[in-house]
Amino acid sequence: MPEIPGSTIVAYCKKCEADTSHTVLEVLDGGKRFGKVRCDACREEHPFRRPKAPQPKAPKVKAAKPRRHSSKKSKAPQEVAAHEAWHQVESMVHAAAKTPYEMGRSYDKGEVIEHPQFGVGVVVTVLSPTKVEVLFPTVRRKLVCGKQD
Repeated sequence: MPEIPGSTIVAYCKKCEADTSHTVLEVLDGGKRFGKVRCDACREEHPFRRPKAPQPKAPKVKAAKPRRHSSKKSKAPQEVAAHEAWHQVESMVHAAAKTPYEMGRSYDKGEVIEHPQFGVGVVVTVLSPTKVEVLFPTVRRKLVCGKQD
């Protein structure tokens, strides 16, 4: 079956020096060959390279853990993703009632909060009863919640 742009495949990444999952960005010859791909681990875009290790018939693709580096270059994709995501919810956020952030309060997905340091944000994921992930205009943050003093 020919792959389409946006599908996930296993390919070799020179930057990671390993076979990792990649997102197909370009197909050639009517879907018979891969052109450009993006490594899901390091976000590097490069021409398709066959995997070095033999692959099982049905490879299990694991979500890549973000690599942490001290350079600003590696943090840029996350900030861009947060910035783009913010533009998608910005009009909803400005129209919604804002709740002041308090560590002792619980929050639901989609709730708009106002944090004293990060500003206005929207709860995108409830990770646990005591932790939520909040999207702010330039970054995503995990915040503690639901804890009584």
